[in-house]
This record gives sequence, C-alpha cells and structure tokens, in this order.
Amino acid sequence: MIRVHDISKAYRKGRREPVRALESVSFEVENGEVVGVVGKNGAGKTTLIKCLCGLLRPDAGMIDVNGEVPFSRSRRFLSQISLISNTHRQLWWELPASDTFKLHKEIYGIADREYRKRREELTEMFEAHDCISVPVATLSLGQRMRCELIAGLLHAPRVVFLDEPTAGLDLSMQTRFREYIGSYARSHGATVVLTSHNMDDVQALCRRILLIDHGKLIYDGGLSRLVEQYVHEKYVSLKFSGGVARARIEKFGDVVSFEKEEVVLAVKRSDVAAISSKILSQLPVRDITIQEMAVADVIRQVFARERQERVGMGGR
Repeated sequence: MIRVHDISKAYRKGRREPVRALESVSFEVENGEVVGVVGKNGAGKTTLIKCLCGLLRPDAGMIDVNGEVPFSRSRRFLSQISLISNTHRQLWWELPASDTFKLHKEIYGIADREYRKRREELTEMFEAHDCISVPVATLSLGQRMRCELIAGLLHAPRVVFLDEPTAGLDLSMQTRFREYIGSYARSHGATVVLTSHNMDDVQALCRRILLIDHGKLIYDGGLSRLVEQYVHEKYVSLKFSGGVARARIEKFGDVVSFEKEEVVLAVKRSDVAAISSKILSQLPVRDITIQEMAVADVIRQVFARERQERVGMGGR
C-alpha cells in the first residue's frame, strides 16, 4: 500500500524564487490498484514518481510504500519496486540488454529456473528476441523501451512506477503493453502508478486518476466521476439524408462541427433526451449518436477551469 501525506517539494536554482513542484499532496493507493497520474508538462508528475520511488526526498510530509520510507533506499524497499521510464535508463548502453538481465538476476537473487521462465515470457510478450542480443546503443527508441520493460519486470516487483512507458512504442506494441501490465497487476496483486500523456494508456489501465496541476492535487477519483463532475454536456452526432441549414441546427445546441450532411452538437446532459427527440421529429436524420466528451478534452477543460480560477484569485 502507498500512503502519501501532505508532501511538498521545491527546486531552488540560483537566487531565484524556489519553484514549487509539489505542494501539500496527499493520497493513498491500495495493493493491486492501478492509478494514473495526469498533468501537463511541468505539473509535478515526474517529481511525484521520483519521490515515491526514493530518487528524491520531499521537503515536507510523509511517504510510506509497503511499510518502507522510499528515500531510505533500503534493500527491502528496492527489491519490491521497479521504475520504468523513458528518461531513467536501466540498461547498460554499450552492452546487449541480455547482459543487464543477467545482472538483475544476480542483484535480485532470482533462481535460475524462475529467471529463464520470466525472461522468456517477457521477451515473447514484447517481441524482443531480435533486440536483446545486440548493444543497446544500436537499438531504436521503441526497441530500447521494450528491453527496459523486460528489465524492470524480471524480478516480479510488488510496486511498479511507470513514467511515460509507451513513448516510442508503435500502436500494436502499446496495446500489448497495456494488456500485459493489466494482467501483471491482477495476477501478482501488484500496485501500479502510471504517468502518461497518452490517454489511451490511462483509460485502458486506470479506474482512478490523480490530476496534478502546478504541483497541487486537484482531483482524485474515477474517470466516470470526473466526466460527471466537470462536464455538463454531451455530444450529439447527427447524419442527415440531405443538407440542412446551419440556422436550423443552432437552436438545438452549440455547434461543435458543421458539414453539409454531418453535424456535432454540444447539448446539456439533462436536455439530451428531449433535444434528441425534437431533432428526430423536425429534421431528416439518417443516424444519431450520443457520446461523452473524450477524456483528454475533459482533462483540458479541468485544467482550463483551474487556470481561470487562479487568474481570478490573482495568480495565487
């Protein structure tokens, strides 16, 4: 279990005012839970991950990961976590990835039989047989990330920190990665904390997200509740059997997009049923689809609202 209570972290560069990367952040993550940490560049996501895995010590507050204090970097703590990041390299650059795997086997004390089983399973999963026997320096970013994933999961960690893990992976490999991480979390009861700009990663893996903005935790909860809490509209997509004048459409809602025979309207959630009924009775509708706003758009709205509130408070 991960417990984070009121942690803060600031960076001081020269004589400038300290930059607050995290400010009074608190949350808990249960064993076996997969949680997404979402925010814009510079929001504090990576700083949070580094504090959780012990690479940084918070200036204030407390972190407990399975009964261990991360920045103590105890052997017991390090043996049960893994950090997989596209900026934090585990692999020896001049050597084949397979040599790093052997090193990890010795460091983590993995038995021979178990090591062979895990390595083969992971290599097969990430289609890395052709990558692991050549120097890491010669690999593409996508190939290197596949090998990083294998190295990070070889010791069957109980807590996995993933920082932009699908960067550089093609669409097929991204899908395989999500499937494996989801399966790994379920079968091992592992806790996973994921940061990603790829909302497909977050939606596929995380029932719960933490939104970080300017170092502050502004939302902690499920994706569905986020939509209900912050979005008061749904999209009504319409296809017509003939052209319809824009003026006839605008009275039903806000026009998001308009083409000759296809229109998307934003309609208040409470009015969707009534408005849809009116549209069907008054216009030559060939097809109608009602959709929630995309999660990425919802999150952009949340951040925009937070920015407006800060401006209204004088930037505090």
